[in-house]
Amino acid sequence: MIILYIPFTREQAGDLLSATEQWVINHQRNFSEEIQLICHQDNYKQSSICSSSSVYILAHGYAGIFDKVANHSDGRLATFISISTVADRFTIDMMPISYRIDDIHFYSCGSEKENHHRASRFQAEWLRSSNMSIFYYAGKISIPNEKGERLTEVEDKFFPINRYMFKLFNQQFLEQEFREIPIQRQGVLRMITENPIKRRENFFSNSKEKRLLMLIQRRKTKEEHEETASMTASSGMS
Repeated sequence: MIILYIPFTREQAGDLLSATEQWVINHQRNFSEEIQLICHQDNYKQSSICSSSSVYILAHGYAGIFDKVANHSDGRLATFISISTVADRFTIDMMPISYRIDDIHFYSCGSEKENHHRASRFQAEWLRSSNMSIFYYAGKISIPNEKGERLTEVEDKFFPINRYMFKLFNQQFLEQEFREIPIQRQGVLRMITENPIKRRENFFSNSKEKRLLMLIQRRKTKEEHEETASMTASSGMS
């Protein structure tokens, strides 16, 4: 099932609402997969949501504005909200059905860099993001056309949108407590911390990842201290 989510109320959805309604029409003409439009504060029927659903968060991205999205493609008419607000509204509206969601698509126009930042910020802010695959896109993206095709415009050329679809790193593995990770997998975490600076900067792309790594490092330091204390005590008793 596809869920098209607008992080604005129907009254404040700008031109997102008409575009999304057209998406539903074009999808139903070409595909049998169920699709549903949900706006912020909609009173939808939770039992109508299928398992393994994909959610598309729909908003307008503006060049040079990394931390906000809008409800209208015309900047003179647009209302902007922060990515934190998007995450808060998504939590309010989607938390009751979160166990039925398989993946999330942050669907806004923008460069790969801009949309990576937006999707990463959403991942950092949304509480259950570690359990989800989160995707983002690049270019001037479109709703499905009459044939059901979704395209993106990059450097004045049109491409199938999947060519410019990217997946964020899944943090679920890092959120396990260090002591519960098998020895073989601990080496992977050490490799992450010891990689060159550029890869570390990519890894530290948002605050949640920083906190997770700090937790792991603190636990590692604590265990080393406990091991040293134990060895000292054993030496004194011999």
